[in-house]
Order: sequence, then structure tokens, then C-alpha cells
Amino acid sequence: AAAHLRRGVAPLVSLLRHENRLSVLHFAVRRFDDPDDPDDEPLASKEEVEVRVGFRRWTARPVYSQQALVGRKHKFERFLRPADHGLASLFGPVTFAPAPLFLFRRGALVALGSAIDADPNRILLKRVLLTGVPLRTHKRKAVVKRMFHNPDDVRFYKPAQLTTKHGLTANITEPLGTHGHFKIALNRPMRQSDTVMLALYKRVFPKFPRPPSDDGLDRRPGDSPRDQDPDLAVF
Repeated sequence: AAAHLRRGVAPLVSLLRHENRLSVLHFAVRRFDDPDDPDDEPLASKEEVEVRVGFRRWTARPVYSQQALVGRKHKFERFLRPADHGLASLFGPVTFAPAPLFLFRRGALVALGSAIDADPNRILLKRVLLTGVPLRTHKRKAVVKRMFHNPDDVRFYKPAQLTTKHGLTANITEPLGTHGHFKIALNRPMRQSDTVMLALYKRVFPKFPRPPSDDGLDRRPGDSPRDQDPDLAVF
């Protein structure tokens, strides 16, 4: 910047409305595949990366998810592997589409994409499967073990619907004993080799290691203009 000033030339940048505020940003990204590095590590969710969008630069810990074509619920992904496409959600200053995005890890380019929108109400869901095996089966009834370890958990998840690997549906009828066994009622007779599954979903959010600055420089907490300017608010 000093060299530009000495030559009488200085870059000027203006912000659009709300671009001085912080929000949850969503970007359509593609993992950069480096052919010269066959051992390139996958990009993990919540891993700290350097974000570059135009003249702005800050550090963030984004989470990655599948980009659903219908609806506003997106399945969380633990990793963004080489050549994969996905949705990156992170905290940062409001940026309007189609601003280009570059993600750097330890100085190397790892992903690139473009802005979609700034929407804190977009839901990112992490899916976890609990599995159990049938202890006894009889027609459309069965006893399941190894999914829970106490009867209180069985009673808590009793309203939830269960599924099996062979496409059956089931409901918990009552707990059995003190070790987490329980009885289920199925829509069709079940094989002894089948597996009972319970899908659980949890909403996840990106991490926010440090506040971004509006002058394109990384600042530590307490040094950001947001700490002194009340108009630089999160919404």
C-alpha cells in the first residue's frame, strides 16, 4: 500500500449495505485436487483454514455438508475429500453472491468456490446410527440387545421409529430387564441375521476462532473494530 501511495495510486474499496456485519456464510466449494501430491490429506470439518474472499482475509473453522437440491436441511460431512463438491458454512462478514472464495491450509490452496448466501437459519444435520442385534425373533415380534445399556434410555427413545437393514420398520414396545434389552413390534417377520437401527440427528454449527476484520487483516480478540464499534454486530 505504501508503494502505491508513493506512486500516487491507492486502491479504494467500498462496502455494500450490511457487509460490516457478521453472519453465517454458505459457499459452494470444490476440493482442490493437487496431482503433484498423491498423499493429500482430506479437509476435515472444523479444521482451521484461511479464508480469502476478495480483499478480505480471515481465519475460520468451517463445517462441510452435502448441498441439498430441495429443502434447507443439509447432511453434515466429516471430510471434504480431493475433487469432492460440497457446501462450506462458516462465520464471517456478510458477503453477497457470487463472490469467489479461496481456502488455504498452511499456505497451500485446498478448496475454491463461490458465495451462495448469508443465512443463519440454514440447518446442518449430523446423522448418527445406533445399531442393535436381535436376541430372539418370533413372527412380527423380537427382542433386541446391544443398542442401549439401561432401561431408562429405552423408555426415552420409545416414541422413535426403528428400521432394519432389510427395509423393515419397527417400534419399541417395552424395556426388558436391566441391561438395555427391549421388545419391538415389526411390520413383517424379521430374520435372525438382520440388524436394527435407530437414526439420530443433531444440528451442528461452524466454529469461530477469532473475529474477522474489515480491513483485510487478521486480528486477535479485542483488536477487532467489532469490539469498539457497536454497529458491527452479529445477526
